[in-house]
Amino acid sequence: MPYLFPDPSADDFLTYTFKIHMAKVPGGFKPSCIETIKYMLSNLSYAGAVIYKGSIIAWDSDRAIVDKELALWAYHKITGRDVEGNVLEGVERRSLRSDSAQAVLKYILRDPAGPLYVTRSDNPEYVRQSLIKDQGPDHKLLRDITFAIRAHLVDDIFLDRIKALAVADPHIAQTIEASIQSLEEQHIEETVSIEDQLVNVRLEIKKMLAFLHDKILILTPKEKADYNKTLTGLRDQEQALTEAQEQADQTDLKKDFQELADLLADIPGKLSGSTMERKQKLAKLITESVTIEEVSVHWLRLTVLWRGPLANRPDVCLIWRQRGKRSEDWKPEEDEYIKANYTYGDKLEMLEALPSRSWNMIYQRALTLGVHRNVNTFNTIPQNVTIEDLNVIPDREMAMKLVSEAAKRGNRSYGVWLYSAGLAEFAQEVGQRNINSGNWPSPFPRGSRSDHPRAGQASICQ
Repeated sequence: MPYLFPDPSADDFLTYTFKIHMAKVPGGFKPSCIETIKYMLSNLSYAGAVIYKGSIIAWDSDRAIVDKELALWAYHKITGRDVEGNVLEGVERRSLRSDSAQAVLKYILRDPAGPLYVTRSDNPEYVRQSLIKDQGPDHKLLRDITFAIRAHLVDDIFLDRIKALAVADPHIAQTIEASIQSLEEQHIEETVSIEDQLVNVRLEIKKMLAFLHDKILILTPKEKADYNKTLTGLRDQEQALTEAQEQADQTDLKKDFQELADLLADIPGKLSGSTMERKQKLAKLITESVTIEEVSVHWLRLTVLWRGPLANRPDVCLIWRQRGKRSEDWKPEEDEYIKANYTYGDKLEMLEALPSRSWNMIYQRALTLGVHRNVNTFNTIPQNVTIEDLNVIPDREMAMKLVSEAAKRGNRSYGVWLYSAGLAEFAQEVGQRNINSGNWPSPFPRGSRSDHPRAGQASICQ
């Protein structure tokens, strides 16, 4: 969740006094550590308990904001004791701990819906999850994982790309250092400006509050509404400026740069043997952002913005995910098409008509519908590949080669970088993109050895 408690409204700020001991995040507040969460979940005063000198002296249901039975269940699970402090027999104490699952791009990787989280310490995965209500009578909240990929499938490709960039740019350490220095100088200028702006904004907020609280001034409802509207806008400005102030991490970057000096001096030789913590620091050090999104059933698009002048363009990689994204429910019109065409229809034509379905999916659906095939037509498209997958790459012949290779890889990483690691060839590849009528450039030029396209420049990561 982006935040647990939203920012109070301007009216709430005027009516109540807030004592907040949580981390400030854009849009609201959230607990900063696991101990805060344990305290909140085991605080029986939320269930109406009246506590005096550490003991519950009464229960007041009118004060409760949490169901009493639910609160007691959580209390027993977290503490392992009853409300008198006695150890409970036969009650397994719930172990709450910080997420120990680790991955290289933890806290960095995002998708269009927001940050991805790392779960499963044994086999780490990047996941996006939301809460949905169960359709049952209790309407319980259930976790719905809407995106998941094994972390190593992304991390291996990302780390190989860093090695390739280090080979292409022998002065990568100096490049990163210059970028950090530039950010530091920019930060100093921005900090002075932000502090000046904050002083002015907070002065204006005090003026608005003085007008609204003045006992002599008689304000009309419209005037009060206008002042409150202005106050809301000023508080939004204050929040934005505060966030900009808090986002300054140049000191940490400089510290990390100094700590990783030996690794930066020999990335190809030392990166694989580095600890997870050092790999994570390196990823933070050299990237501004890393995003991943689904562009077809099996293809993901990884976009890396390298820090400063390390790369003057987004670095884009297509990653093949063997299992594919979660299938959508079959539509009635799709079922009707299978009933009408599966028995004698041409495979390619059926795949074109159902672009997000592979032949394996069509075959399984036909079995469910009780439809059987009476002809066997030849088709070069692999059984688990969709037309949607092929359409990601403009050149159909190239697409067939890539998906055929990817489909054979099993659980191994397979990524196709759209640009070579050497920036010197960028202009040539832009020209290739123009030849392709504005589409993405071919991962390797026509006439190259297609069996090992640009392997020497790590355009394809094994």
